[in-house]
Amino acid sequence: MITYDAFVIDEGGPQDRVSDLNCFWMAQDMEHPNDLFVNSEKRGGKFSNYDNLRLYYIGVGGHDNSKTRFRRYTGDGERPLLPEHDFTDKKYLIQPNKITKIKIIAYNGIIQYYRDGERIINFYDPNPYTSGHFGFRTVNNHMTIENFKVFSLKSEEIAK
Repeated sequence: MITYDAFVIDEGGPQDRVSDLNCFWMAQDMEHPNDLFVNSEKRGGKFSNYDNLRLYYIGVGGHDNSKTRFRRYTGDGERPLLPEHDFTDKKYLIQPNKITKIKIIAYNGIIQYYRDGERIINFYDPNPYTSGHFGFRTVNNHMTIENFKVFSLKSEEIAK
């Protein structure tokens, strides 16, 4: 489980663009599974150059804060978008100048994304990714991240 507080700033500054509170987790480069950064220069920050990574990705407030989307990148260029993971309703977009509490769960095939206590993504992955890197991905915006924490989840055994 990963938790953090994000604050997207909109005060008229040069980078104060309300868009792209994005992150990914369980990321691996399948060509180099032990080193995510080998191809960093080749990727160069261009979004489509990340398609060959295997990861879970959520783009909150993408496309100038008009869409929120969750995808499971397969590591072979495929990044399918299920209709139930494509949101345009304002309640799923970024609210600037406000602390947004994020919680991400990846446990035993359960993939969940919460924002301010509301579950936005509830996905079951029968072949879950179980290790990899976490990262933020932003595009010309101004934000802060605070209280970043990573937890190891364990199931409780019920005594019989």
